Amino acid sequence: MTGWTAMRRRAVAACVLALASVVPAQAGGGYFLLGYGPMAHQSGGIGVASGFDGFAGATNPAKLAFTDERVDLGLLLFSPYRRVNRTGSQNGTYDLTSTSRNSFYVLPEAGYARHINDTLSWGLTLYGNGGLNTEYPDTNGQPGTNLNPARCGDAPANFFLGCGKVGFDLAQVIVAPSLSWKFHPSHSLGVTPLLAFQRFKAYGFHAFEGVSSAPDALTNRGYDEAFGAGLRVGWFGHITPWLDLGAAYSTRVYMEKFDKYRGLLADGGDFDIPANFSGGFALKPVQHWTLAGEVQRILYGEIRALSNGALASLQ
Repeated sequence: MTGWTAMRRRAVAACVLALASVVPAQAGGGYFLLGYGPMAHQSGGIGVASGFDGFAGATNPAKLAFTDERVDLGLLLFSPYRRVNRTGSQNGTYDLTSTSRNSFYVLPEAGYARHINDTLSWGLTLYGNGGLNTEYPDTNGQPGTNLNPARCGDAPANFFLGCGKVGFDLAQVIVAPSLSWKFHPSHSLGVTPLLAFQRFKAYGFHAFEGVSSAPDALTNRGYDEAFGAGLRVGWFGHITPWLDLGAAYSTRVYMEKFDKYRGLLADGGDFDIPANFSGGFALKPVQHWTLAGEVQRILYGEIRALSNGALASLQ
């Protein structure tokens, strides 16, 4: 057996052991926040047909035509709990439980809305995605069990069978200037360019170097940064005095590649923000009461860095 084949098989074993034992995290929108702006946060994330504040650029820019002139500032406190656990490995060698550090985040956000004239309105929204800064510090405590001794020596294995602490950090900031046109007294259209910045780092994934096309650009490279752009469009309709409807669509936000991690992320470091669309309603049966609902779909499956099968390239 050649050294390459041995390393390849060991790395595949690392993939299988690690991925087969991870329980997927359950969240409202993946790494998208469950709503943007204070009104949406108080309404379970609903906002495509309700919540007339300065955060229309993050949900449905058409709402600006029916929004009062205003400035909105928000500060979201986010505290996710993340833990990994593996049991039943061979002789218990790779059994491991670890709780992530970095479990408290402060996410600022801002929105602005202003009327140009009776039919045109504009606004500016600043918001972010993320909360994925995981850091698992624990190892299995058994020297010589990592699967990349060329890099790690005889260090104990971390959860993904590399060495040292393991984790990654993804943060996205989006600036969204918006324009809304009230083409009818009860209907409007809106458009929002999405100007995005993101940064990413990963560490502790040494066991995957043997199956990477660029093993020198896979792990422990510090932060890499990328800029990109996309577009959101929306429609809002004041159908009756007691019913509002809204719909919005966001294209994929095309980002620069993370060159430092081209050996870890599919397509040479490509990490675009996925397209998404939503539709909703707001019922107002009596004064000061609103019953709202919406459906949103985020096309994570179109982003290979988020949906590519771990073993697909090995078959």
